[in-house]
Amino acid sequence: MKDPVECLEKGIEQHIEHIIRNQVRVGLFLHEFDSLSGRRKQRVQESQKEYQKIFTGIIKDGQSSGVFISGDPDLLVNAMLGMCNWIYRWYHQENSPKLEVVKKTFVGLIKGGIVKPGR
Repeated sequence: MKDPVECLEKGIEQHIEHIIRNQVRVGLFLHEFDSLSGRRKQRVQESQKEYQKIFTGIIKDGQSSGVFISGDPDLLVNAMLGMCNWIYRWYHQENSPKLEVVKKTFVGLIKGGIVKPGR
């Protein structure tokens, strides 16, 4: 089994990188999602659920191996991704910290909240 802490780090880093590199598209999606209807909305929701299942699996693996704190994995994933998703609102390439700094800071905050002390 892969190290859940390492998997979480890589997943969060990739998520943040996607947001920053696709900032306009991510912003449009997050703002306009509620205006979708019917099959289109259903397909997007299914994709979102599949994406979140990746992170939920990482959290469950970390919890079952005793590395992560206990708690509702879905809630923990929503908290982490929600925190990251907001980057599109404040990040401006010309005057924001560099991508690597953002990733390191967010990963540190998330790990500090979910990894049990001593790990």
